[in-house]
Amino acid sequence: MSTNIQVAVRVRPFLPFEAGSKSCIDVLPSEDHEPSSSQQLSQGKSVRIGSSHSSIHKDGHKFTFDKCFSGLATQVEIYTSLVVPLLKSCLEGYNATTVAYGQTGAGKTYTTLGPATSPDFFAPQNKGEQHSKEYDSVGILPRALRDLFSQLEHKRESLNGEEDDPAAPPAAPLNDENNNAINGDSSH
Repeated sequence: MSTNIQVAVRVRPFLPFEAGSKSCIDVLPSEDHEPSSSQQLSQGKSVRIGSSHSSIHKDGHKFTFDKCFSGLATQVEIYTSLVVPLLKSCLEGYNATTVAYGQTGAGKTYTTLGPATSPDFFAPQNKGEQHSKEYDSVGILPRALRDLFSQLEHKRESLNGEEDDPAAPPAAPLNDENNNAINGDSSH
């Protein structure tokens, strides 16, 4: 069932100073994934908190969401799964919003922006060309902006050469109220 609002959870991987710690949250594999699926380890629809690593709650508490991503999920997986469908809808004229919510240190900034923007990220892409190591860790926001403007440029070019004529007059305002505001007439 598809709805207008979807909730996704991303469990961030351990930070270097947390290495060796035991996880208290697990992403459970989705039942609709094949056992050989490469995404089985990084994606699911449920999380279990207080898993078998906990001595208090052996079974843990299970919570179900539209999508869940483990610490093994890449920025590309997150972007492709969550943002690309929204971007397509946006280009069709629908409103789209993503919200990152969570406590400090949960990974909101990393997911949205990434640790650093790769210097070659916005450069034209050539097949087989090597990218810097930061390229794959760029967040969803720079990816969405790059793809949005790329798609808009592609649409503009596909108008069979019908480009904007700089000599053409500007488009008419939407209604009289806007027209009066533009002309400085506030008598209405």
